[in-house]
Amino acid sequence: MAAILDSPARRILFLANIGMALRQFVEPLAASLRADGFETIAAAADLGSLQSFDRTYELPQFRRRGPAAVLHAYLALTDVVRRERPVLLHLHTPPALVLGRLAGRQFRIPSVAVAHGSFLGPFGGRAIAYAAIEGALARLADHTATENAEDAAFYQRWAGARPVDVAPVGGLGLDLSRLDAAVRRPRRIAAPPSVLVVGRLARDKNLDLAVNAFQQFRLRHQGATLTFLGSALPGDPGWEVPNAPGVRHQPWVPDPYPLIVGADLVVSASLREGFSLGAAEALALATPVAAVTNRGIRQLQRQRPSGLVASRADASALAAAMEEALVRKRVVGERERLATAWSREAAIGFHRRIIYQVLGLDHGLGVEGA
Repeated sequence: MAAILDSPARRILFLANIGMALRQFVEPLAASLRADGFETIAAAADLGSLQSFDRTYELPQFRRRGPAAVLHAYLALTDVVRRERPVLLHLHTPPALVLGRLAGRQFRIPSVAVAHGSFLGPFGGRAIAYAAIEGALARLADHTATENAEDAAFYQRWAGARPVDVAPVGGLGLDLSRLDAAVRRPRRIAAPPSVLVVGRLARDKNLDLAVNAFQQFRLRHQGATLTFLGSALPGDPGWEVPNAPGVRHQPWVPDPYPLIVGADLVVSASLREGFSLGAAEALALATPVAAVTNRGIRQLQRQRPSGLVASRADASALAAAMEEALVRKRVVGERERLATAWSREAAIGFHRRIIYQVLGLDHGLGVEGA
């Protein structure tokens, strides 16, 4: 059998629902693999500008669309697979996991499923539907990577003998150079106490709860401000920042880290996170966090961050968590410890090892494994 490295088509096809997911979760990994001699191919809807891929393919819109749109996207994906004949499908975001695993089975190409932001919690109709689909398809992937231990337990139940691992950090981790630059040059956008909510403006982020908790928090801190740092994504059910005392909106900026360092507190009210990357970024910048508990927040707690206070999904409880987090003392050396554990280097190393394992290659040496 010819070695993969001897093939003229040493290609990995990365698939996600939209191009933004590839920019956030894949580009640095793709750049690392290109340095190893792989060709990297990207496929997604709404591609936008991607820098670290040899070729890109725009798929029809299928995120939050009906069965006809999903089928249209799948047929377009199979055309890409026939043309490129990759040695591996690397899959990101829940809708793309479904299409990619089916394409992998159809063309007998191994696949790695990276379960970002799972819908397994909280319990409800969407969680039941997601669990049913993922339970049925989990064993089609040759390897599954999750962002938290609770999701891993689910996939280990349904993946059969296929390996399931927990990534050290969500997405592709934290860029340490950007963190360090932000610490040196913080940007304060409001007088203390300045509270930030960071992320996309969507209904599923439970942002009304953040507003309600802030209103209670502001009874004790009359000059407090709550700034929503983010914008809506195409296809998301929109959420409007309310016109309320102390509440502000800052549209998304390319580098939010200086604003996070300049804030006194970051708040997350989301009920569903695979890994709460926004909270991790704040903690790695030594900004305290008050957050509604979910799978992602509980995964962060496994690193024992002193600046994180979790609460139930209740305005009074979240307001109390905000009060507690605001006065938490910073532990010497913790910022550096968390940044290293959640670094981009740790994430790339994790995903690169899985890719080499699935392809039967000796990790990092560029030769076929024994």
